[in-house]
Amino acid sequence: MKRVFVFFLFLAFYGIAIAQELPPDVEKVYKGAEKLKNKKEYMLAITEYKNVLRSVSHVPSMESIGQIAMELMSPPNYRLAFEYYDKAIQELGNQLALAQKNKEKEKINEYIQLLTPKRNKAKSYVDDFEKVKEKKENGNRLKKDMEDE
Repeated sequence: MKRVFVFFLFLAFYGIAIAQELPPDVEKVYKGAEKLKNKKEYMLAITEYKNVLRSVSHVPSMESIGQIAMELMSPPNYRLAFEYYDKAIQELGNQLALAQKNKEKEKINEYIQLLTPKRNKAKSYVDDFEKVKEKKENGNRLKKDMEDE
């Protein structure tokens, strides 16, 4: 039941973000990216979402890149996911600062709260990877020092 609620909540927020006006040519690229994502052609979809982002700061495109990178691709690319979830949250923060109506502000805040755990999850994997990489580098230096003696 909780998953159904979260799904409908996501759809509601997704609709709000999609309401962001896109120029017709950019909207065509975005819809093409969505089709590629649905066909599981993830790398091509990411390229098309990035093409959308060259024209406008489009939160659904940022979120889609994050989702593909963290949840759909194998192996996951947590660094890319973190980057785009973080960009989406920053853009929503900008929209929040410009929002006039309390209802609009509330919806943006809820959307931020929906994306924040995903960003944090991706960030934790990135941090863990960096720690392992640093330990490996330190181990290699120690090994090299021992060999040099």
